[in-house]
Amino acid sequence: MKRLLAFVIALLLVFTLIGCNGQESSSAPPVQTTKPVPGETTGADPEPSGDDEIDWNNLSDEELYEMAKEEGGIINVYAGSGKMLKTGKAFLAKYPDLKLEVYDLDQDEAKGKIKTENETGNITADVLHTKDTAGEIYYDYLPMGYIETYYPTDLVANIPDNLLTYGLPFYSSMNLWYYNNSAFPDGCPLDNWWDIVHVKEDGTPKWKLITKNLGSETAYIALLSSFAINSDQMAAAYEDYYGEPITYTYDAELAEVEANNAGFEFIWRLSQHPGLTFIEDGDEIVQAVHFAYEEGGEHALGFASASKLDNRDDGYNIEWVTGLAPYTAMMNCNYMYVISGCDNPAGARLFIRFQMSKEGFDSSFNALGNWPVDSSLPNEENPFTMAEFGPEVNGAITPDIEALYDIFLDAQDSWIHWYDMNPNK
Repeated sequence: MKRLLAFVIALLLVFTLIGCNGQESSSAPPVQTTKPVPGETTGADPEPSGDDEIDWNNLSDEELYEMAKEEGGIINVYAGSGKMLKTGKAFLAKYPDLKLEVYDLDQDEAKGKIKTENETGNITADVLHTKDTAGEIYYDYLPMGYIETYYPTDLVANIPDNLLTYGLPFYSSMNLWYYNNSAFPDGCPLDNWWDIVHVKEDGTPKWKLITKNLGSETAYIALLSSFAINSDQMAAAYEDYYGEPITYTYDAELAEVEANNAGFEFIWRLSQHPGLTFIEDGDEIVQAVHFAYEEGGEHALGFASASKLDNRDDGYNIEWVTGLAPYTAMMNCNYMYVISGCDNPAGARLFIRFQMSKEGFDSSFNALGNWPVDSSLPNEENPFTMAEFGPEVNGAITPDIEALYDIFLDAQDSWIHWYDMNPNK
């Protein structure tokens, strides 16, 4: 509803401008309201590219390389991770006749630059690498024609169809809870999300919870949003844990959210948890889980990126929490897009193909906590593949980004509002 209200307001502003000026501005690309289909280019280029007849999805590396040399410009990549800089070096080593610049930008910064460049006709970027945890890229930028999807036929053959809906993914990360494995040497001590927020009869929490500020982390709010989407599953998990149907204690009217939704009940209980501690660095979070028990005898859980398990190499006693009902995590896919109207459309696609090759993936993103979605890519760093960690073992689910987009702001607002009410913060 909040997104709908924002859209209506924007529409009214457009009509107001038309009424004032007598005509509608022709600088903005048309909005496409239908859901893009994998393999199709969506939106409109700011300037006709003359490339409409090119069968981009079936061009080989060699063909794209020759075309990229003819383009002759600098291939500019807006990357959501500094690791892409390593990919850039490996790319130039393989294609020495090309020029490349990689910019390490957070998603909001990259979005702002792409929007401004498109609307002013001064397009610099050729490639966008980003997560789209809450659907902002897919539903706000793709229909506006700022970016284009790219689905190389040979590559998508190795990627599950359900991961191709929102763009071309090349790996997935996850956020997981951590526990101290010296305190629990026999294995993971919990198997249900409701265990995490359980408070004893005397008002003390079962677990000290250490995490980043959830309200400021898009991926974290997206996971909480998924619980509201999958309310029935959360209600069933509650009954499994407590042995009785769920009791709703949150004020739906106060937060302006759906009533009797087990996901919102979980968000409410987490927001009121008496053992919450916020730390903004992921390494420090998992290290705090280690020290909470080793130095203070406390049982703590820390929520951070799966990649932070590498702190074990420095002697910290930590392990992933897995097997949580109804599911442990949500896949956070990293996508590659071509910028509409860019100067180097062949170079952009060649870079994307390189990033998704074994050579490109090994150069940067083949690491603990990153799972390739292409079945042909290596996965030596992780103890299990993404296919082995699926919903059937209470592992990771594929996000329903359409549903997340609709509910994300409600979940975020409810968290912020409810946490402000926590008497222990």
